[in-house]
Amino acid sequence: MDAQYRGEEIKGVKLSLGVRHINAQNWPFDFIIEDASGQDIDPFQLTDFADSRCFLYMLEADEVESIRGYSVRLQ
Repeated sequence: MDAQYRGEEIKGVKLSLGVRHINAQNWPFDFIIEDASGQDIDPFQLTDFADSRCFLYMLEADEVESIRGYSVRLQ
């Protein structure tokens, strides 16, 4: 996955279950992946999201702050 926010960019983020995906930037959002099949296998096929085997969720600032333990708000 690639992501861009306010002129900053990250490329080639591997989508995995149970991890934060945007660690290096203090962006006010992050992503999580859920495996709806119950197999706990990272997405690996092009159709994993289209076929609803995996879901990509975007975490908002409040959720990210609660996980990281520090502010991610822009000053």
